[in-house]
Amino acid sequence: MAIRIRDRRVYWGVMALALILAAALGHHVIYGENGYLTYRSEQRRYLELKQQTGKIKDQNDQIQREIDGLNRRDPAVIEEKAHEQQLAKPREKIYVYTPSDSKTAPATQPNNPAPKPDGQR
Repeated sequence: MAIRIRDRRVYWGVMALALILAAALGHHVIYGENGYLTYRSEQRRYLELKQQTGKIKDQNDQIQREIDGLNRRDPAVIEEKAHEQQLAKPREKIYVYTPSDSKTAPATQPNNPAPKPDGQR
């Protein structure tokens, strides 16, 4: 059965329209506001936030253990916190070690002082 010329034009017109609709739908599915690429980026962001939440929960648990130890008046916890603040028991000495090559060590005075602004010594 042969297709008449008029029927061929309609056929190809319908095929072109279907192709355009399929391309538009594909573009929307991939690049649309809620498309695949958006989904992937949101999924990555979700996993990052989930990791951050886990780290924060661990920190909160550690702090809560410290609070519980202080509330129970646990001597070991109280002594540890006191030493962190450089507090000592009576007749107890605290020695603080600071390496000599440390960047936090105070700078020493130079042997040759800088000349005065007037150029006088």
